[in-house]
Amino acid sequence: MNAVIEYTPVKRTAAAKVQGHVKPSQAYNAGHYLSYALMAVAVVWAYAALPWDLHWAFLAVPLGLIAFRAAYRWVDFMFLSYRFDDRERIVWSWGILSRHTGSLEVFRVQNITLHQSFFERLAGVGTVILETRDETNPLLRLVGMQKPEELRASLTDYVQQVRRARGVSEASVN
Repeated sequence: MNAVIEYTPVKRTAAAKVQGHVKPSQAYNAGHYLSYALMAVAVVWAYAALPWDLHWAFLAVPLGLIAFRAAYRWVDFMFLSYRFDDRERIVWSWGILSRHTGSLEVFRVQNITLHQSFFERLAGVGTVILETRDETNPLLRLVGMQKPEELRASLTDYVQQVRRARGVSEASVN
């Protein structure tokens, strides 16, 4: 999973064609998985510290719930993806049982920022945030991206190329 987007020139326009499909890294969830592990340790410790004997099945219920939550988060992240298609759109989809898909025209992107917490920096992942003029998607967060600085730079270049090719410019009115 490489977060860098490759460009190939489009014959019919001057804009670049992005060919890319990126998926978030599970390293983004490392903090959550650590908290689940600490909860499991706390449950086992509390079980061991009880002054009376309980059947081990009472321990299985909370541990099973913690394991289910961790597994659900892992699977949910596996079904999240972002695609940069040849029609100059960003398409994202997510969902385990039901599927949700959205899209955004690249020329509508106004600003691209990067957010990395301390632990995300250690893991080499981050969230690339696209601020747009789209009414339905004013903010698009690309969470858990590997090499987020490279992705941010690549997206910035791509947005500028698409905007120039379409003749889109901004005017400030005071």
